[in-house]
Amino acid sequence: MRNPGDDADSEPESEDFPSGEWVGFYQAFGSRHRQRMHLLFRKGEIVGDGIDDVGEFMIRGRYDAVSRETWWTKSYPSHDVFYRGFGELEGIWGTWDIPPAHRGGFHIWPRYHGEGEGKHEQTEVEEPTSVTVGS
Repeated sequence: MRNPGDDADSEPESEDFPSGEWVGFYQAFGSRHRQRMHLLFRKGEIVGDGIDDVGEFMIRGRYDAVSRETWWTKSYPSHDVFYRGFGELEGIWGTWDIPPAHRGGFHIWPRYHGEGEGKHEQTEVEEPTSVTVGS
């Protein structure tokens, strides 16, 4: 995965949306599924890539640093998933949707250097495969 912090002008507009590695889960069919991603938050836009148990994906969307709202599309080779969330101290919480009938919740948070994924997660969830995204 490409590190968004490599760009000199990629500083985030808000401390609530730091660019870099994010981890978390999405809820589907009664269970939680881990996901990890590298995200760049810059000038109201979100771009990135990641992996979960479905596979590799790309992210493109928007955020509002004042209202703390986020909207993005998670694009797999086979389909798109639409996310809408709200940023707060513990990351971004919200819902995902695959129209017309599939939807669920999610929570992601920045993974700071040295921080384990278990800090925010009390429930055991499936680990994404170890495929390297973006190589």
